[in-house]
Amino acid sequence: MVQKRKSIALPPILSIMGPTASGKSYFALILSPALNGEIVNADSRQIYKYCSIGTSAPTSSEMKTRKHHLYHFIEPDHRFSAADYSTVALTTIATIHKKKKLPVLVGGSGLYLRALLEGLFPAPGQNPLLRETLKKTALLMGASFLHKQLRMIDPQAAQSILKNDLLRIIRAIEIYYLTGKPKSKFIKEQKPRKHYKLIKIGISISKSILFSNIEKRVDDMIGMGLIEETAFLMKHYPPDSPALNAIGYKEIILFLQHKITLPEAKQLINKNTKAYAKRQLVWFKKDADILWVSPHTCFDSDFINTLQLLFKAKRTIDPSRLKRWTTKQLFP
Repeated sequence: MVQKRKSIALPPILSIMGPTASGKSYFALILSPALNGEIVNADSRQIYKYCSIGTSAPTSSEMKTRKHHLYHFIEPDHRFSAADYSTVALTTIATIHKKKKLPVLVGGSGLYLRALLEGLFPAPGQNPLLRETLKKTALLMGASFLHKQLRMIDPQAAQSILKNDLLRIIRAIEIYYLTGKPKSKFIKEQKPRKHYKLIKIGISISKSILFSNIEKRVDDMIGMGLIEETAFLMKHYPPDSPALNAIGYKEIILFLQHKITLPEAKQLINKNTKAYAKRQLVWFKKDADILWVSPHTCFDSDFINTLQLLFKAKRTIDPSRLKRWTTKQLFP
């Protein structure tokens, strides 16, 4: 007699992603209670202490309404890699699962999400001398020159990296020179991470609404005390601290140093944030598993009920059950 193999229920995760100012945090805040969820930060700037306003992190009152994890727990001058995040987040998720609750990932940091959900390949460490040489080359010749070099040694990696994304260009070149193997080959050889019962929800929003949200957010941040928050960080932490390199802080630093006016700083923050939102959407566009929905879908009781049923089911999730609510990624 052939015994039936007992199916093992996969641990569930809901991931809410999308560009900055698309309403991810609010979406999660509305959905989480109905799904018995706890919110886990997946934003690479909201991890830093004393960086509430400049990162548009959930407010203290919002955090009281639902359990939040991995917000404001790293010192602003500490470098916290995607691998570091993955290690801490996996432990947090396991703790939430032990409580029989649903981890709800919220954030727009694509590399953090990839590190957590897919894992990272065992890349070599950094080489400061090589990095400095490449940075000097970029200053003299431009980032596009290094991008052309990358195209010659690793065409696949170059295709996935923007021409002006100097940090990622340098890292891809660095990996090749230190190992003799292209970054894209490492990714192909990467072993898959532990499987989850995973649903990825993307917030689909039009360009005009998104940009309007960004402009309003910048005004709100200034009004809430971004200048004072930045001044505090400058007083207590070195100028090259990772937290101070974030959009919002670096422009206000220029204002505090009397290099630009406040209107110019606001204009720069708007410009840089919109460019960042575009880069986020380009990244997410490559992920065919993301189900894009309207920001208002979190209020749809049928949508919530369907999510509840999908997560309760022992079998693998069938994304087609959510098809009636999905739309296209509207922008870009």
